[in-house]
Amino acid sequence: MKLSALGQSPQSPCYLLEYKNTKIILDCGMDLSFLSQFLPPKENNNDSDNNNNENDENNNSNNNNVKKDQQQKCIKNINNSYFIDTGNGSMKYSTPMFEMVIDFSTIDAILISNYTNIFSLPFITEHTNFKGKIYATEPTTQIGKLLLEELVLFDRQYVSKQQKANNSNNNSNNNNNQDQFHWQSNEILDKLYKLSDNNSEYILKTAYRWRDLYSKLDIEKSFEKIQTVRFNESIHFYSFSVSACSSGFCLGSCNWVIEKMSSTTTTATIPLTAQQQQQLLQQQQQQTGNNNNPLPPIPTSKTFTTNKCLEKIVYLSDSSLSMSRYPLPFEFQPIENPDLLIVAKLNNYPQNAPDDVLSEFCSSIGSTLNSGGNVIIPSYSCGIVLDLFEHLSEYLSKIGLTYVTMYFISTVAKAVLSYADIYSEWLNKSRQERSFMPETPFFHQDMMRKGQFLSFPNCSSNFQPSEPCIIFAGHPSCRQGDIIPLLSIYGDNPKNSVLLIEPEYDLKKTVLPFNKLCCRIQFFPIDPRVNFTEANILISKLCPKNIIVPHPYINHIHNNHTNGNEGLVTCIYPMDILKIPSFQKYEAGFLDQSLANIIQIKSINNQNNSNNNNIQVGEINGILSLRDHEMLISSPSVFDSSKLNHYKERYIWGSLDIKKILYSISNIGFTEVKFHLEGHNNYVIKIINENMLTTIQLTINNVNIETKSEQMRKIISNIIMENCLGGLTIQ
Repeated sequence: MKLSALGQSPQSPCYLLEYKNTKIILDCGMDLSFLSQFLPPKENNNDSDNNNNENDENNNSNNNNVKKDQQQKCIKNINNSYFIDTGNGSMKYSTPMFEMVIDFSTIDAILISNYTNIFSLPFITEHTNFKGKIYATEPTTQIGKLLLEELVLFDRQYVSKQQKANNSNNNSNNNNNQDQFHWQSNEILDKLYKLSDNNSEYILKTAYRWRDLYSKLDIEKSFEKIQTVRFNESIHFYSFSVSACSSGFCLGSCNWVIEKMSSTTTTATIPLTAQQQQQLLQQQQQQTGNNNNPLPPIPTSKTFTTNKCLEKIVYLSDSSLSMSRYPLPFEFQPIENPDLLIVAKLNNYPQNAPDDVLSEFCSSIGSTLNSGGNVIIPSYSCGIVLDLFEHLSEYLSKIGLTYVTMYFISTVAKAVLSYADIYSEWLNKSRQERSFMPETPFFHQDMMRKGQFLSFPNCSSNFQPSEPCIIFAGHPSCRQGDIIPLLSIYGDNPKNSVLLIEPEYDLKKTVLPFNKLCCRIQFFPIDPRVNFTEANILISKLCPKNIIVPHPYINHIHNNHTNGNEGLVTCIYPMDILKIPSFQKYEAGFLDQSLANIIQIKSINNQNNSNNNNIQVGEINGILSLRDHEMLISSPSVFDSSKLNHYKERYIWGSLDIKKILYSISNIGFTEVKFHLEGHNNYVIKIINENMLTTIQLTINNVNIETKSEQMRKIISNIIMENCLGGLTIQ
């Protein structure tokens, strides 16, 4: 078994699991926090905000003026933090290290855990030769598609405007703009790498491979290939069973259980009660009617067949143990006792309790509104915002600010709110009960009727909010989307506040390009995911044999079980390939029918079996092959038979009958034979023949012969083989 980390950070999980010649990709995340490395489109042509510090370049010769001009256009220094200026607003995106996959046509399946980990999927399905299956829940598929389409719209929004401006300029201006595409050259990236802080070092190491975003058509084609699944629905492919169980993080989010199933079945017999036997008798009488034919005997037991799990792997993605949030609660039972637990993503700020952060967040909003200011919240269009809408409505009612309106600006706002109400079966019990009353699971419609909540596709001229107000808008990176014009409108008023809530984005990198804004900027990372303490408690109950965690978590995660046992913990770095020992000792396989027909079976008495059932053994001489992920032993061809004869060995089957062996040694003609018992069923036999000592140590399953005479060794060996239980010797 091998696990490869294709993702470049824990926040963009993407793993390749190779097990039993089956390859499964776990999640297709894309770390959008890399967008903070760019300047916002508004800042691209604003030289007054760049504050370039170029003292290190003043000593260069005049021959490097051209290179300096390119570097000045590509690299902007703001308060000793360096940013990439793309010139036309076209940003590049950091994908997982798909280069580690030699051939995508060998990938059997992709498992998506939630809609935050699906952003790289079109890069695989539409830009490689991937032909496998894709599995995700229905909410993950539908909401994920909306978020990807919104990201494409954001990405194209400012590029289109800049391209129109470029078309009206002369050719020389266009050439100058083209210079700024050189930021991905090795020379400029090396310079940027040396100038940047430690947090950006790793990001910039792989910036040369960042790529343009996919198109809307790519999204359409990609999502057509997804097969939706329900919670705890078993999906079978080859010898594996895959199922999704609720992770409690967001709508439709799941953890994945991958089980290696045996190809054979286990049959169990359960006695029938007297009542069940009487029911069978009545059924037979009804079927036969008044015929005088004798009834068949009534069975006293019933037999059923079940598949056996040989090995269990659990992929623990974004999870939340909170019982008060809107998704279905975290499911514990399906992921118990795994052989391998892969931990993908945990809380970014484990030291901050979500309830405490939420309380501070609401207090800050209240103080801003009471002072006559407005609150701007950069956020994703789905996720924690579904919790915040209702929570803020209750808070505003509590402090007497019911007249304050919340605005949700997103091109997919109406669709997201509609899906949230439609997918009631994916919500917690209380919200499911509301949908049967009949009422909507969420309070969005009630808030809209009261005028407390409104949604808009964008902040165009039709958007005229009443103040004071609360505005949710994307993108949380503050590098694209409607948040950029909103910051221009509301950023100059010191009474206003900008509250950053998404934990993936670094506060300093996000706000530095807006350092001239007069409004108050605060950071409240609301992260409902499992923190380190909760993770350790969860692990102690799950009792996994082995855990794999991303490298930042290695000092915080322990594998101590409630039963007192302790499992292994292994860390994995980006681009690492871990070889994991398999816990399975045997592999199920099949016999070819033609080979099975010619096998000669011999019966051996098994004295160690309490049921006194004989053991059936036989010699198999064939070719072992792997086809469609299944082992098959088939009859050898003429060419293969000559090879097999070369490797033919002598096998002995059965347990040793010590009494018969002692009797045969005594009757063969040896005069000086002594034996005694050491421990339980451990005999020591000493034979003196021609002044030479031979010592034999016998147990039921083992024999050890010590002698200097090779002839004596052969004599004793023949006696041992002839007196095995059943007398079976296979040549």
